[in-house]
Amino acid sequence: MEITSTGSSYNVSTDESALLAIKNRITSDPNNLLLNNWTQATPFCNWYGVTCGTRHTTRVISLRLLSAGLSGTIPKEIGNLSFLVFLEFGNNSFRGDVPQEIGFLRRLRHLSLQLNELTGPIPQSFGSLGRLQLLDLSNNNLIGTIPFSIFNISSLRVIDFNDNQLHGTLPVDICGNLPRVQGLSASNNQLGVNSHQSANAHKLFIFPCPEISSLEVFRRKLVTSQYFKGYIWEGII
Repeated sequence: MEITSTGSSYNVSTDESALLAIKNRITSDPNNLLLNNWTQATPFCNWYGVTCGTRHTTRVISLRLLSAGLSGTIPKEIGNLSFLVFLEFGNNSFRGDVPQEIGFLRRLRHLSLQLNELTGPIPQSFGSLGRLQLLDLSNNNLIGTIPFSIFNISSLRVIDFNDNQLHGTLPVDICGNLPRVQGLSASNNQLGVNSHQSANAHKLFIFPCPEISSLEVFRRKLVTSQYFKGYIWEGII
């Protein structure tokens, strides 16, 4: 599926058009990384932070703009980068909602949007990212509940929702649905244990899954349910 704002048809410059849409939504680029480099005078596969494939040489497989000092919003056209494997916008000042079109990027393995000013809910479409291995949305201002479909992505290894404004519950069957997960962080939110599950539900956060080497869900946050009342301590490892 191609997302357009002009109605143009698919062609070999689809990825270039998507990148230019991203550039057009940048409001501050203090280091002139995109202003001077992302121009049509240079092949887009040579643009800063952009890597194209060796087989499909005009398709972007990696877009890394980490710690670039950028401000702006993320356009829906990012969903046209259909060969994208790595998307890393961490440690910038992107704001606004996270586009649901990112969920169209079915080849995506790493999604890093941490340390920005993103708002709104986590898109339900993220549950369709069936090859995702790393999901880092920490240190933003995201609201709402975490889509349970994310916890069905069996390829996930690292999940980080720390320091947002998320609420609701986490599923108690994380271990069974995420056999490869090694790190799960969701502290500094308003999350709790599903009180409709079994009386042993809270043990998920006390006895981590065998493959998890780092589990930090609550930082001394009071959990109260029909079955359990008490504190889950900071940095459960």
